[in-house]
Amino acid sequence: MREWDLYKIEAAGTYLGLLDATAGGVEDLLLAVRTIAKDPKDTSQSALVSKKSANEIRRLYDVELGRLFSGKLTMEVMKSRELLRRLDVVGLRLNEAADVLADAAVKRRA
Repeated sequence: MREWDLYKIEAAGTYLGLLDATAGGVEDLLLAVRTIAKDPKDTSQSALVSKKSANEIRRLYDVELGRLFSGKLTMEVMKSRELLRRLDVVGLRLNEAADVLADAAVKRRA
């Protein structure tokens, strides 16, 4: 949100899919974290769901970037690209967190 305000991005509709996927990925990861104390097997499954959400963020990033670069290169395009990149990094970090959580669940079972 800080970057959104800083760059004064106007096209909110462009990012709705990415924002929904991001919110879903965070919720999936939170569910996985909550299951680790109860049942590590459920944690592994929940971590997999979180990874799928993270991969959806990455896929949507690619689609939006392709759409963004199909037109003329302007300062608005560069601002949007930077915001898209920030959202892509969220997907990368969610993926990493889900991997660590799945590893922890495997070790906890052992």
